[in-house]
Amino acid sequence: MAEWKEGMVEDQTPALIGLIVNPIAGMGGSVGLKGTDGADILKKAIALGARPLAAERTSRTLSAMSPAAGKFSFIVPPGAMGAGLLDNSEFSYRIAVPNSDQLSGAAATRAAAKAIKCAGASLILFAGGDGTARDLLDALGDSLPLIGIPCGVKMYSGVFATSPETAGHLACDSIEKSHDTELVEVMDIDESAYRAGQLSAELFGYARCPRSANRLQGPKARGQLTHYSAVRSAAAELARNLQPGQIYLVGPGTSAKAILDVLEIEGTLLGVDALSDRTLIGRDLSATEVRAVTKSRSVCLILGVVGGQGYVLGRGNQQIPADVVRKTGRDGLIILSSEEKLAQLAGGKLLVDTGNPTLDEELEGFVRVHTGAGRRMIMQLSAGR
Repeated sequence: MAEWKEGMVEDQTPALIGLIVNPIAGMGGSVGLKGTDGADILKKAIALGARPLAAERTSRTLSAMSPAAGKFSFIVPPGAMGAGLLDNSEFSYRIAVPNSDQLSGAAATRAAAKAIKCAGASLILFAGGDGTARDLLDALGDSLPLIGIPCGVKMYSGVFATSPETAGHLACDSIEKSHDTELVEVMDIDESAYRAGQLSAELFGYARCPRSANRLQGPKARGQLTHYSAVRSAAAELARNLQPGQIYLVGPGTSAKAILDVLEIEGTLLGVDALSDRTLIGRDLSATEVRAVTKSRSVCLILGVVGGQGYVLGRGNQQIPADVVRKTGRDGLIILSSEEKLAQLAGGKLLVDTGNPTLDEELEGFVRVHTGAGRRMIMQLSAGR
């Protein structure tokens, strides 16, 4: 059984929300490691200068929940996994301390989830990526609704809100309005294979989430036809019009990589490459390397669309830092996709999640998506809030 400790304020409200934070989620993204699973990868990420993201993004969620702070109380693990983010806040909370000496990691996440469920929480907010979602699925099955605060590198599962703010709004609405729930896919990939350029997402089960109108990102589409021939014809047209001296950052995925295929350049499928004067000048770059190669140079971003979700920034391409995206601007986004993929997006919008809310709002507007030779579709770009 879990031990219980008093938080700042005695819980007097009937609504109880669990909060679990994976403190290291997403740290491997900006340094080009494509994930943070495994102690060795975490050490490498730290050595490369990666910084924690989960606390900052969870704080954005808590800010969105602040107006409703008196209507619920949190129950959390100790320290960086939860309680540390609520110290000196307006939220009341209690601490669930599982019988474990481990303060983070999969075992601690599972133990905390079970203790929070036993305490009577109505739902669990969690900050992490697909691995954290799997840990919660293992611990809870579909017995308790989950809402994911997106903090990971990939996030192919359907349990994540479209932004940290949306996670907070959805959690408050679920408590106040007793939303219906639905089962959504929990997916993950083999990160070792991913780093080797092999991408295969596996379905691990179904978690329960509040039913929401486009506030959850949905799972990445599996086995979807990408109409590569059409995307390649669009890439061929773009390749003929590349500007001399211009830096082009080529994002992950088959759609963006089509432009390298047309130019017969050996790039990376799942990394970020740099192109100038039809020559590869950087391969599988980290955020630091992206900044270096684009310093004092005009830059455009060549991006694909995550099938089923619609993200063009913030899912698998965190190596492109917000300051470089700001220099690029919305007009510097070159987006390739098949018409089929665009037609199947649940919300009919493209999404951005750069980690900088102000920049995300600046990017909102309409963009052209290249879908074939001489073919364009106008799509709305949204911050997903």
